[in-house]
Amino acid sequence: MLVTDELFSNEDDMGDLLQTVILSRYLNVRAPPVFHDEFDLARLFEMQSIDFKQSTRTTKEAFVWLLNRIYLHPVFHNNSFCPQLPIPHQLAISLEQLGANGNRASVGRCA
Repeated sequence: MLVTDELFSNEDDMGDLLQTVILSRYLNVRAPPVFHDEFDLARLFEMQSIDFKQSTRTTKEAFVWLLNRIYLHPVFHNNSFCPQLPIPHQLAISLEQLGANGNRASVGRCA
């Protein structure tokens, strides 16, 4: 006896399931995408210190100190039609990238 015979008593059930799979782009409900302007940087600072350090490769205090040092630099302020990410986001991404040793390994990284 085949597994399909065990699961589906008749071919109509299997056909209905196949039709559902074919017509559905996703089988599970997906969360809506988070856009850059909706990203909540506060979530980063709500992390435990050890997780924050793992994610940004620095402490919260050092992150704020560095942010205060670079915040007014002209490179972060332009009149482009394509706006930049907020400066704290750019800093967090840069620190994470610089701490990845060029291999993009995800061992120990927080999602």
